[in-house]
Amino acid sequence: MVSPPESEGVVATNGSRLEPPRPRLPPRPPVHSRIQVSRACYFVVVSVRVSFSYEPMGRLAIVDDFVDTADFLAFLLRSPEDEVTTYNDPTVFISRFTRGKYDLILLDLAMPNVHGLELFDMIRSLDPDVPVVAVTAQPAASERRKALDAGFAGFYLKPITDTDAFRTKMLHLANSSPSRPA
Repeated sequence: MVSPPESEGVVATNGSRLEPPRPRLPPRPPVHSRIQVSRACYFVVVSVRVSFSYEPMGRLAIVDDFVDTADFLAFLLRSPEDEVTTYNDPTVFISRFTRGKYDLILLDLAMPNVHGLELFDMIRSLDPDVPVVAVTAQPAASERRKALDAGFAGFYLKPITDTDAFRTKMLHLANSSPSRPA
């Protein structure tokens, strides 16, 4: 019997080829994502625990002038059954907004052209029942007080650090929306 060449591996007695064991690779380091939230401010998401057994939230709108931030919030909240729409221009959002269109709206406060509190007033004039949550990078206590006094359903600072608690609260708000079908 002729032995196979070295490069072809070893042939077992039953005729199948046995490959040499592959070297074990070291474990992968944790993945770090970098998201730009403004020209001067960056934050790093070190670990985001994302559970894929989400309950659907329904129809969500995210209004934030930074594309990366809006996309990150959409990723955080979206489940396969949800319809999540992101807007990076508040004037485009308000021009397309109608009563009952969304079950939940996440709104940045500091946007060009229209401040979040002004946009909130416009939303309320069209749909007084939809829950609207302020998500902003402005940590001033006065901004929080203004938003909650105006009638926002919640106020969150970016970056969102407790993603599970954030998603749970948003799910509760979306499911309690009067525009949500029973």
